[in-house]
This record gives sequence, structure tokens and C-alpha cells, in this order.
Amino acid sequence: MKRFFVSAVALSAAVASLAPATTHSALPFDPGAEPFQTQIRTNPSAYDAHSQSSAKMSDQNAPVTTTQQNVDGAQQTINTTKANSQKNNSRLITVMGVTWEGEGERNVQYRTRHAQGENWGEWEQMPVSDEGRDPNSDEHNESTDAVVVAPYEVVQVKSDGPVKVSVSVTERTQADDIIAGHAIDRPLHDTGSDTPDQPADPGELGATSATNTTYNAQAANGAFEANNVAKVDGLEYVTRSQWGASRPRCDIDHAKRNEGVVIHHTNGASKYSQGEVPGILRGIQAYHQKSRGWCDIGYNMLIDRFGKIYEGRAGGLDKATVGAHAVAVNEGTFGVSVMGTYNKPAPREVVDALSRVIRWQSQKWGWNVNSNMRIRSAGGPGAKKPKGAMFNVPRVIGHRDVGSTDCPGDGLYGQIPEIRRLSNGNPIDEYANKHNLGKPSSGEVTLKFRNDTKARNYGSRLVVSNDRGTYRIEGAILDAWKKMGWERSRLGLPITDAICGLPDGGCYQSFENGVVHWSKGSGAHATYGAIHDEWAKNKYERGPLGYPVGDEVTKNGSASQKFQYGTITWSKKDGAKARVPKVSGNAK
Repeated sequence: MKRFFVSAVALSAAVASLAPATTHSALPFDPGAEPFQTQIRTNPSAYDAHSQSSAKMSDQNAPVTTTQQNVDGAQQTINTTKANSQKNNSRLITVMGVTWEGEGERNVQYRTRHAQGENWGEWEQMPVSDEGRDPNSDEHNESTDAVVVAPYEVVQVKSDGPVKVSVSVTERTQADDIIAGHAIDRPLHDTGSDTPDQPADPGELGATSATNTTYNAQAANGAFEANNVAKVDGLEYVTRSQWGASRPRCDIDHAKRNEGVVIHHTNGASKYSQGEVPGILRGIQAYHQKSRGWCDIGYNMLIDRFGKIYEGRAGGLDKATVGAHAVAVNEGTFGVSVMGTYNKPAPREVVDALSRVIRWQSQKWGWNVNSNMRIRSAGGPGAKKPKGAMFNVPRVIGHRDVGSTDCPGDGLYGQIPEIRRLSNGNPIDEYANKHNLGKPSSGEVTLKFRNDTKARNYGSRLVVSNDRGTYRIEGAILDAWKKMGWERSRLGLPITDAICGLPDGGCYQSFENGVVHWSKGSGAHATYGAIHDEWAKNKYERGPLGYPVGDEVTKNGSASQKFQYGTITWSKKDGAKARVPKVSGNAK
């Protein structure tokens, strides 16, 4: 059998980032109708006392203040547009939503302008939400989706019926900056542009801090250590305590299992920075809990535009926690929402993060991403099937597949086939399943010095994969490769699995630029180039030299390597020469 290696080939992969869109869907609105109106200042300190229908509600576990204003009279206008003098307003994050009593929809629109400006933007629809628990749940109510509002913006709301406008404000904390990894940040500055800014620096994408700084933040239940990344079955995520989540208001329900994943977008601003994400999450949770009356944030997980994954609803990621994300199919589905509005394609980082979450769910619950699920509808407003009817839909769907909504936006919805394809296992997972390697002991990573290659640990085994194949390295051969410098070494990457059955129970494994041989008596050593070719001429370990017992040594432009029963030397003048003492019994 020929033992081969090839020269290393440098490969590079270009990753394209596509900008998410942020326009809102248009719902019917009669411009001739007399609307109820309210005008809201996004800084809670600037509200006129008479315009507040309820006292401010603050939460012990997260610095969030929620103010609610009733609009209950014909052509009623509540003007709270006094100049804002509060310092550090640029670090405030505001989430707004509208709720109402009774069944049926309200026609709610909003527009914004800068606090120091005069011109209002166009009226935009606040989509009526069909997120939430099913109709028979205590968490069910009527409301719009949440909208993220920029600092220094004044918001005007109008509706065709009595509503309650809720504004939740939180401040960006030092802990939020630590979670962001001290990335190059720009503040959020609009509520719905079609072309959100891309990160200023590649390091901003999913960056994590390598420092050991800890900060006992008000926004977290305890100290947050910047390099302490939480994982579930190898999936990395930011925990609830790290982003400053409040405790659930009531008991969280659980299903027996999850049958599929529903993809959402949160709506609202998409031009947020990484440091603003935890505050936006706290604002969304406050709206869900304090205004909509839910037990907790509705989504099981959330993903920001940089591809970072966040734990959502409490109840345990190891369980089938019932969320409040898609009326009719909450029980038995996992709801993951991308932060922002995505009427244009989401960035590559978002697509990759979604595929990782879906792959984790499919492996946990044992279903094929490309199969269908049958799930019974609980009915409710906006549900595409009445209570008791069966949905027969793919395992990975957009919210619009089960509800009357444009969620998750045309752009992200159009990417779902690609997300399914990327989620349907990968070469490393398929290899591990085929060879019964068990559960991974690490997440999948890209090799630092070979970005065309992925790797993942399975206990004492390392599996690597690129376009040339997927192979595992283990035992003494793995130790030898590690000692030589991993993918940076002269060996390069493996191009076969280990092949055993050699004399003395030996094995060998081929790499791009050499071969590693191992036996119990000789240990694991690599051979390369001319010395390897000379050894091959002498029939490898079956010949008079036996196995290599040392690594190649170079000195003064020459090289040599020791074998069990001899030595091979190389010089530019003489080439490679095998020297075997004339002792009988050497040959194998």
C-alpha cells in the first residue's frame, strides 16, 4: 500500500455580509379617520406628570423603567416634547409597544423626529402581533410588536381606538460593554432604515473579550466574567443573567419535546451596536412582561445582527420550554428571533448563527432538518389554522408559515432554504455519527492558521474537515501532531484516517506533507520528503530499517532520522542514503 502526502495548498474563504432591511409592512389604514394620538418623549424624565397614566415600574434585577400612557379620547393629543436635558442620553435604549383591551385589532401607526428638529418622518404601521401564548393561556392579550426607538427621538402614535402606549427605557451599562467584548461601537440612531450600517471593523463581528475583568453590574444577577462563555451541547450563547434578564413573573410551562423551529424577527431598529443589544433585550422583556402581561420574554432564543446568540425565555435550554412567540404552535416548537427588521437578506453572521441553533435543536430532539412536522393548532388571532386542525409544515419555518404576519421579513424568510441546508448536519457531525464518536466535547471552531478547515473535539479525538475530506486524529499520533504545532507544522493537515494492522500493532496516518507512523515499541514520529521516499524504497517498517524512533534532525544543511535498526541521512550532495548495520534479524 502506498503511503502518500501532497504539498499544502493555501485556501481562503470570503464571507459576504448582507444588510438587513428595516421597513414595516403596510396594513390598511383610513387616512380620513379621526385618530387618537399621543406624543411620547423617549426619555422618561421628560414626561409631563399629567400625561402618565400609571406610575413608573422599575425592576430590581435590571435597570428598566416602564411608563404607560392611555389614549382614550377623540382627537386626544398628549404633548410631552419638552427639551431633554438629561446627561448621557446617548446611552439610553428605548422599546415601545401598544396594547389594548378586548378582542380584535387596532390600527396603530407611529412616526418620529429628532428632539431638536421640526420635520416628522413618514407614518409607519405598528404591526399587530400574533406572537404570544395561545388563546387559552393567561399570557394571551392583544398588542403590537415592540419597536426600538433611538435616543433623542420624539415619537408620535395614532390609533383608531383606545390603546395604552408602553415605553420601557434602560441604560447601557458597563456590563453590556463587557458582553460586547469592547467592540468598536456606534450608537443606535434610527428606528427603521432600509440599509443598516455594517460593523466598522471585522473584529466587531461576534467579538468576545479575552480579559478576566469582572463587573458586579446592576444589569446582571451577579458578576459577569468576560471570558466565561456559556455552552449547551457545544452551542455558545450569552446567558440571561449576563444580559440582565428579570425573573419570570409566573411558572413557565414545558412540552414533552420540540418538533421544530420557528424563525422570527423582532421588528424595529437594525442599526444597533453590540453594546446596545443587552439593553434592547431588557426593553423587549419589560414590554413582554409589564405591558403584555406575559410570564417572561416570548422567544426561546434571540440572535443579534452580529451573529451572537442570547438565551431567551427561562425554563431551561435542556427542556422543551413553551414560549410565547407564535400563536397556535407555541407548544412543541422552539422560537428564535433575530433582532431587527429583515425585509432584505440578513447578514451572513445571522444565517450561520441560525443554522447552529437549528442544528443543535435537531440533534437534541432527534429529527431531520429536511423532514416535516405535524403539529396541532391551538387556534387564536392570526393563526392560519383553527383550533384542533393539524399543521403539516417543514421542521424549520418562518412565523408567516403558521400565522398571518410578514414575520420574519421577506429577506430573512427567503434565506430559510439556505439555513435549512446549513443546519442539516455538517461533515464533522455526519462523520461523528457514522463512527459513533458520541457527543462532542467542544464547539466547532475554525483553525486559526487554516481558515478553510473546521475542527471539533470528541473526547480524546479531534475531527477536522475541509473540502478535501473529514478525518479524525487521536492517541499518540494526535500528541505528535500537537507537539509539532498542529496545522502550522510541517505536516500540515491530515488527508486520511489512521490505518492500522501494521507489524507490532502499528498504525500510520497521512498528512499533506508527510506521514506519521506509530507502534508500541517506537512511538509516533513523522517522516517527510527525501527521507520518507528513501524509507519507502526500503519497504517502510517491514524493511531492514523498521519504524522511525526519532524525529528528523537538521544541521548544517544536512538532515538525518533514526529508525529502529538504522539511520537515513540526507545532504544536498549525496541525497538520501539508508545506513543499516549488518546485523541479522533486522528485516521484518
